[in-house]
Amino acid sequence: MPVVKLQPMLVEENKMVISVTFRYSQQVCEILRHSRLTTWQREQKCFAIPEGGHHIQQLAEELEGVGWLWLSRELCTRPLT
Repeated sequence: MPVVKLQPMLVEENKMVISVTFRYSQQVCEILRHSRLTTWQREQKCFAIPEGGHHIQQLAEELEGVGWLWLSRELCTRPLT
């Protein structure tokens, strides 16, 4: 399974999002392309999700069985309650 890396990324207007990068996998790419959660960042040439643990959890559910999530140390996450 491919490793899907999640790292903080600054985009236009100093808005923080979480970049979603991976070595090309058609299956991962299709899931991200059809996800309501992800957006394509044209300038950075990668997918991104909004900040927040619940968004990471939702992405993990969408990619279950397809890719491994790798979270950067720079991401500040809090336990989901």
